[in-house]
This record gives sequence, structure tokens and C-alpha cells, in this order.
Amino acid sequence: MPDITMCSGNNCELSSTCYRYKAEPSQFRQSYFCKPPNNNLECDYYWEIKGETKCYCGHTSYCDCGSKTDEE
Repeated sequence: MPDITMCSGNNCELSSTCYRYKAEPSQFRQSYFCKPPNNNLECDYYWEIKGETKCYCGHTSYCDCGSKTDEE
């Protein structure tokens, strides 16, 4: 559950590699941009996903809980 403002990724060509779009939202409360902040291939809030890692907590590979490992 990321404590960030997430993005809906509507009409955004960067969404496939953006953490704000790909992260697993909180099931209870999650903030989103009212309007996606992108302008074609530019976005001031773009957060690139560097590489996938495995997480011991059971969340998605984009989890930021801190219990990650590169081992399978």
C-alpha cells in the first residue's frame, strides 16, 4: 500500500513504466490526481520503475514496504 498520490494513467504513454500507475492502491483510502499530470511523453510526477523485485509481504512486486529481496 503506497502512501503516494497515484495516477489513473488515462491517455498516458508513460503509464506502463510508472510507479504511480502500477503500484497496488490501498483498499481503504488512496489519493489520486484529479487529472493525470502528463503532457504526451512528459510528466513532472513520473516515477520510473527501475526493476522488479520480489517482496516477502505478499504484495505486488512494486510494493514499498521494505521487505524486498532479489532472490527467488
